[in-house]
This record gives sequence, C-alpha cells and structure tokens, in this order.
Amino acid sequence: MEYLSDLIYLIPLLFIAGVLDGIAGGGGIIALPAYLLTGMPIHSAYACNKLQSGCGTLCSGIKYIKEKLCDIRVALIALPFTVLSSMLATKAVLNMDGEKIKLIIAVCIPLAVILMFSKRKIGSKSETRHKISPKVILLSILSGAILGTYDALFGPGGGSIAIIIFSLLLSYELRVGCGNGKIIIVVSNFTALINYIIGGHIIWHVAIPCTLSNMLGSYIGAVMAVKKGEKIVFPAMLAIIATLVVQTVFKFFF
Repeated sequence: MEYLSDLIYLIPLLFIAGVLDGIAGGGGIIALPAYLLTGMPIHSAYACNKLQSGCGTLCSGIKYIKEKLCDIRVALIALPFTVLSSMLATKAVLNMDGEKIKLIIAVCIPLAVILMFSKRKIGSKSETRHKISPKVILLSILSGAILGTYDALFGPGGGSIAIIIFSLLLSYELRVGCGNGKIIIVVSNFTALINYIIGGHIIWHVAIPCTLSNMLGSYIGAVMAVKKGEKIVFPAMLAIIATLVVQTVFKFFF
C-alpha cells in the first residue's frame, strides 16, 4: 500500500515537473523534493531523479532538435567536458553523508528558483548559430563543465541554468539556449545515472513509472515552449515550486 500511495503522490508531480522542464527547465525543483518527501534515501532520490530527468529531457530535446532550436556543433564541443565534470561531481556526492547533501539541497533549491526568475530578465539575444572559433570553443568547454558539475552535485534548475549560461556567454536566443541545454543535461544525467546504478541506489519500481510520466510531461512542455506558451504555464508552476520548497524545508529541518 505504501508503494501505491507513493506512486499516486509522485506520478502527477513528475508529470508537472516534466511540463515545467520542457518549457523552461527546472523540473527537478519539483521532482527531487517529491522523491525525498516519500522518505526515500537521499542517494536513491538522486538516482531516480537522474533516470526521470534524463529520459524526460531527451523527449523534450528531440522536439527542440526537430525544430532546429539548437546549435549541435557547440553542444558537441561541450559534451566531453560535461561527461568528465559530471563523473567527478557524482563520485563526490556518493562519498558524502546525508547531512552534507541536505545542506547542498537547502542552498541550491532557493538558488535555482532565483535563477529561474532571473532567466526571464536576460536581455533579448538573437544568435541561433555560431562559427567555430577559439573563443566559441573556450566558452563551449566552460559551459559544458559548469553544467556537468552543477547537474551532478544537485540537478534541479539545470535546464534554466543552461539557458542562462548559453544566453549570457554565447548570446543565444533563449529557445536555442534551452535546446543546447537539453543536449548537455541529457548526457550529464545519464553519466551520473551509470554511477548510481552501479552503486545499487536506484529504486526501479518507483523510477520507471515516474520516468514515463515525466517523459510525457516533458514532450508536452516542449511543444508548448516551441509555440511560445511559457507565459501561460509559468506562474502556475511557480506556485507549485513554492509549496514544495516550503514542505522540503520543514521535512528536513523542523
């Protein structure tokens, strides 16, 4: 019964997290606290979140690629450094005790929410493609390393941070920055996930149905984003995020 009640609670939230992630990134701000509020061990929550986030982001990323809202060459330059930084950061998390990870979560959830707000205030950018130059290569490497490290250490908000990084460092139009971020986040998630699977941390009977729900939400969110639907959905998502942040703080610290 506890397993079924957890799924009844998790599946709708993971669908909503997917919609949010497909639109603007940051679905993990809902997903990771949702897993933790079931009483799941921290490393298992991270593992389930990586599977669901990787598969869900892949679904929305395919939509961005089909719509040519990404710069594949820049993303490919960034990927090896994403993999390396993600591997190193994941090993660090696996060697941390639960209290240190709680501290990371307590710091990063408000930070990710602030960054999601700030994303909407980034100046209008127009770049959709870059010629490959030493500067572009360097900025691509830096972007990949930052995102791989953040995604492995924490994860939630990674999609929004990817938009910010690509838009600020490489002056991409926001949707192209989001498309590039999808590619980076997918690779980072699956790199980290391998380590969690090897360590036996993933709870498959919870992770699989939640992943399927998240994949459906992510694709729907990506379709809405391509059609410029973010303004309609974003305020409702922020209300859900605020509620879960408050719940998580009380669960952990009070």
